[in-house]
Amino acid sequence: MKREVLDKGFVEVIDYLGSDLTVVNSARVYLAKHKHFSPFRHMMVQFHLKAPEFVMRQWYKHVVGIETTSSYPTKDHAWNEISGRYTPVVDYYVPEVWRKQSEDNKQASEGVLNNLQQKRMRQIYNSFLNDVERTYETMVNSGMAKEQARVVLPLSQYTEVYWTASFQAIMNFIELRDERETQKLIEEFEKQEIKIRVVDPQDVDIFVDKDDRKSILVTGKARKLPDFVIPRTGSGTTYFIKAILRHLERLGVVLINGSTAIDTVKDKLYTQQILGESKLPVPKTMLVRHPINSEFIENNIGFPAIIKTLSGSFGAGVFLAETKRQFQDLIKLAEITKRSYNIIVQEFIKDSWGRDIRVFVLNHKVVGCMMRQATDDDFRANITRGGEGIPYQITEEIEWLGGESARLLDLDIAGVDLLFDNGGYRICEVNSSPGFEGMDKYTNTNIAEQIVNYVKHKIGYSENISSDTG
Repeated sequence: MKREVLDKGFVEVIDYLGSDLTVVNSARVYLAKHKHFSPFRHMMVQFHLKAPEFVMRQWYKHVVGIETTSSYPTKDHAWNEISGRYTPVVDYYVPEVWRKQSEDNKQASEGVLNNLQQKRMRQIYNSFLNDVERTYETMVNSGMAKEQARVVLPLSQYTEVYWTASFQAIMNFIELRDERETQKLIEEFEKQEIKIRVVDPQDVDIFVDKDDRKSILVTGKARKLPDFVIPRTGSGTTYFIKAILRHLERLGVVLINGSTAIDTVKDKLYTQQILGESKLPVPKTMLVRHPINSEFIENNIGFPAIIKTLSGSFGAGVFLAETKRQFQDLIKLAEITKRSYNIIVQEFIKDSWGRDIRVFVLNHKVVGCMMRQATDDDFRANITRGGEGIPYQITEEIEWLGGESARLLDLDIAGVDLLFDNGGYRICEVNSSPGFEGMDKYTNTNIAEQIVNYVKHKIGYSENISSDTG
């Protein structure tokens, strides 16, 4: 599986070792004895990467950081990079757009340069690359050692790496670095001359005071309240983040989605209860209580069955137990890693093995629809797990299920996942912070632009509008 990135780069999966059952088996034979809580380290994936040198430097920080702080007896990563001593450099990264330096964050950009500046920066950069290439080629062709000639090369040079890492390390890396869709939102807001900035909730402090308009600090400084906020934390919304969102709402800041709606859909069982109460088609679902009676679950749900954590996204925390024995193994894993846990068991809809429908809903209207399908034999079809998308016709039933789900859950923005079921559909789950990169790619939409247009309508657009995303 290979995915192209940037202008000349790529990320390719070369090989992997293990599956969901590897985690279960490792837990049964190892964790029970040694009380070790890192089962996902038993799954390994090897990547072939091509990216600019400055990207690889940031990537390698995670390799060093995890290895030097981990108490695990074996390394979580293996890293091999091509050497400029042997291989000549032939590719350089050329940005599609030139961004402005953030006024508040020295490490970040904020918005884009105007058209005149864009043209000027392209000219300067292209001239610089021409000089670099000419100088480097002259040195090498004159007989200079490549290990010395490379001293003139910029950080925009492309390099290639083979990276082998545990599944746990890969997921930690993705969680820390995946901000592409947020950047797309920023660009679309900037195009329409709406000032917007990204705020990490961990940089926010709130306190209750009679002068409420000054009761929020960002990086230790009092900030003017934004006109609106788009929370992008989804199932990762902690109590701390929820408290910030509630505080903003009390101060009159418009949230796209509201704190209560985010909290509701974070709980997958509660979401199913709300939808089922309104007679929407959902899979039979039950909350597992302790001690767990596998016979009871077999009689009332049956196997195969889907096991889910109460919150989660991107297919994480979702498992398939094809037999009662596999179910018992998964429960043992959960009990070993965490004594107090909450999971739900859901009937398996066989018509939807390896495929489902992702519906993107905005203002209770479906604005994007695609069928997602696994490219291997996985029962999950998430794009983030390597699946691919196909444009799917928006029928009256899909329009109704998507819009009604968002309306019942009071969501401005929603990702509604539908399962195929005997010619119809069932609602698998709803997400308050759905990704849209895959939707844009496979259905030729521009979800970020549509979000901007909706926000402008909801808040009553004026030229002085400003906002935060977090």
